[in-house]
Amino acid sequence: MIDDAFQEFKATFDNALAQLNTVDREAAALLRPLINELAEARFQFRFPDADTTSQLAQAATLLQHLPDSSTTLAKVAKDLEGLPAATEALTGALKQAQQFM
Repeated sequence: MIDDAFQEFKATFDNALAQLNTVDREAAALLRPLINELAEARFQFRFPDADTTSQLAQAATLLQHLPDSSTTLAKVAKDLEGLPAATEALTGALKQAQQFM
């Protein structure tokens, strides 16, 4: 998404420079390298590269179910709160049953 926005931004400037080139070739020739350098400096360090952007998008896709899953996990955790007490009760019942064997 960020990479797409950068490409759109660059295409807009390239189009503007092409239009300027029809009116004043010298001005367009002077501006083109400057705009390219500014775009590289600004976007190269401010935003992640295409690979990082792709990895972030993939991670977001994999984690998009998390809000639904977190509700389910919270419910299961609440249901299991009594598990230690139930385990102790079952262990005690087992020990008593073993006495009669």
